Amino acid sequence: MNNKHPLATGLLAGMAVGAGVGMLLAPRRGSETRTMLRGHANRYKDGMSQGYKRASSSVNDWAHRGQGVYKNTRDKVAQGAKETGRYVREVADAVTRKARRQGESPIRRPMATAAGQSHDTRHKSF
Repeated sequence: MNNKHPLATGLLAGMAVGAGVGMLLAPRRGSETRTMLRGHANRYKDGMSQGYKRASSSVNDWAHRGQGVYKNTRDKVAQGAKETGRYVREVADAVTRKARRQGESPIRRPMATAAGQSHDTRHKSF
């Protein structure tokens, strides 16, 4: 036999020998031991079930809170974008009014020349 995992083999063999010796030297009958083990298994299963329910409830609570935070943040970002747009329009309007009072066109757009260079031109219409 090729023994690639001597530790694992030793552990399994030790468990088997220990279980056998435990059954031979057990102070209870086999049926009593099985009943006791079933009770332990059921308590363990119930504890796991309750733990799962608590964890699931916590996850649902966190998901609900996360949705609320997301919606609140989304609304604040949208409001900020709206206010920023309004501010930019107000500043652009103020610049336009000031430039018109001074007789200038507020917009300078580069125009391509025949040589491929660009230069600023002032447009009187807006």
